[in-house]
Amino acid sequence: MQRKAALIALLALAASACAGASSGSGTSAPVAAASGSSDPVIEAAEAYAAYRADVAALRQAELGSMRDLEAALERAARHNRVSLQRGWIAYGALHASQSRTFRDGVVRAARRLGRETVLTALERGGADPVDARGERDALGLIYASGASDVAAAETAALNLEGQASAASSWPNPSPSARAARLRRLGAASFAGRPELRPFTLDTPLRGRPMPVAPAREAIARRMTALAAMRILEAEPARMQRVLDDAQTQTCLRMANLQFYQCVSVTHTPDEAAYCLSRHALREVSGCMSFAPAT
Repeated sequence: MQRKAALIALLALAASACAGASSGSGTSAPVAAASGSSDPVIEAAEAYAAYRADVAALRQAELGSMRDLEAALERAARHNRVSLQRGWIAYGALHASQSRTFRDGVVRAARRLGRETVLTALERGGADPVDARGERDALGLIYASGASDVAAAETAALNLEGQASAASSWPNPSPSARAARLRRLGAASFAGRPELRPFTLDTPLRGRPMPVAPAREAIARRMTALAAMRILEAEPARMQRVLDDAQTQTCLRMANLQFYQCVSVTHTPDEAAYCLSRHALREVSGCMSFAPAT
């Protein structure tokens, strides 16, 4: 009953959000799992919501001292790549659920084909049983949200790069301080950032259709599949299996390696700021971008 109540509450929230989107203005509202319930999608999405909050903070960050730079480095590093990837898939699924057309199509498919048949098809990644119009609407929300998040990361990177030249006049950290930094960043990444509860799910403003990389389209359809499974109240274990994406995890692992390698060889504060903007922001957000590589 608690799961059902939580689902009804989320759908009511999504319906009001969609109404705001149709009027041409973005809306946002807090999202959290119902007390005592187990919702793997919301629980996973909390990690991505925490990442978004840290990117938003870095957009406004001021690097006035070495302490500010170290805090910015740790803020960017403290996201466990597996949790971040699973959170990204879950966050996209919640956006897909905001489409009333998509939700209605999922329910119709379950009535026509049978709930278990639909769930099995979604879980196995086969032909999508949801009608094309509903899926297009859900994908539009996912792509718009993704583009907004990538743009936010780029703004944060530009903000830090714009302050890097001032950091070049600071004293260089000692070798022992640089070694301590690496240990601190590694520990922060391993532990991961605490989840954000509740978090805000924005209704993205959709503009004209944007180009999407073919491989990324498959990931977006994984998000719509997860959204449909959640709408049909699939068992948590089945939804957990859809959350993992090996391609994105590999990309995030390489971005993290590049970040740590860059930080390990830097000697000056402005070089560390470059590592932060180039690898921890641009490369990480690129792993979760739907746009074709440029």
